[in-house]
Amino acid sequence: MQSSLLNQLNNLKKNQKTAPILPYKAQCSLLFDFKFANVISAEEVYEIGYQGLIELTKIDEKFEKYLKALFSSTSKYFNREMIPKSEIKTFDAQLKNLLIDLSEYFYNKNSHQVIEYLIKVYKVNLYLSVEFIFPFLCYYQDKIFIKMLQNINFNEHPTFLFLENFAKDSVVIPEETM
Repeated sequence: MQSSLLNQLNNLKKNQKTAPILPYKAQCSLLFDFKFANVISAEEVYEIGYQGLIELTKIDEKFEKYLKALFSSTSKYFNREMIPKSEIKTFDAQLKNLLIDLSEYFYNKNSHQVIEYLIKVYKVNLYLSVEFIFPFLCYYQDKIFIKMLQNINFNEHPTFLFLENFAKDSVVIPEETM
């Protein structure tokens, strides 16, 4: 019995991702400074993301399919570590598709609200870092893209290591770099 429980705990520990290097006890956020990101509730983040998705749905009905799948009223309590791997694959596929769909509307503040929700609830910046950044690479000269970069862990994703200093210094990426 004890070894089974120990094995389960070890598996959970292996599957956990490390957060980006942020100020002490800071939480990841696209919209808020790190201090406010620590105090905003799951309900508030849900409302922000949900309202953003509703507004995007008015512009493009392709976003409707995400309402039930990723924005249910219970999704704000999503815990990846407690979900079976088979279900995680389904969630991840939906999250990847949503990120791609959001990239088309990156300059719309509603997409930023949805991305905030995805960071807080599904931790896409940790578990799907590559998919979190790639759809938005064409916006590399925008400050909100730099804010996105500040939410990933460069140590776990060396693909983006060349962008780390821009994220740390909050500096827009020059064209020559890309």
